[in-house]
Amino acid sequence: MELPDSSKNLWMVPNLLLQKFPAPVFSATTRLELRSTVIGERAGLIIAGMDYSYLALENRADGTHLVNKICHDADKGNRETNQTDIFYHGSSIFLRVHVETDAVCRWSYSIDGKDFISVGTTFTARKGLWIGAKIGLFAVSPEKENSSGRADYDWFKVE
Repeated sequence: MELPDSSKNLWMVPNLLLQKFPAPVFSATTRLELRSTVIGERAGLIIAGMDYSYLALENRADGTHLVNKICHDADKGNRETNQTDIFYHGSSIFLRVHVETDAVCRWSYSIDGKDFISVGTTFTARKGLWIGAKIGLFAVSPEKENSSGRADYDWFKVE
């Protein structure tokens, strides 16, 4: 999916694969492999509403980075802010978000799917325009054409 203006935020990107929060407290985990050829392509796990936050792999000129970003008042065109930016050796990763009481979200990642490392700051999910906050997967590219990269999600598990 082309990112309309990568300098702003994901608010205007249509067709993100999202679902409503399944419960007041839950965890969601996915295994992602990013095979990117274009600088700026990224894919990951997102909590979306009027504000959003995500944990993703992003392709950069110097290699792959694990990034955690937050965007407050995304519907108003606000820019994302970086919470975490880690150079990441590899293309495969496990991403997890644990949603606690009052929609407080905590991000973590793992190389082996067993030992998870916390990243970023907590994020409190806010409802969307018509319904509550959502969780989902996304993959975006700054280019409209000629992108031969891909994001493979092996599975998505909510517990």
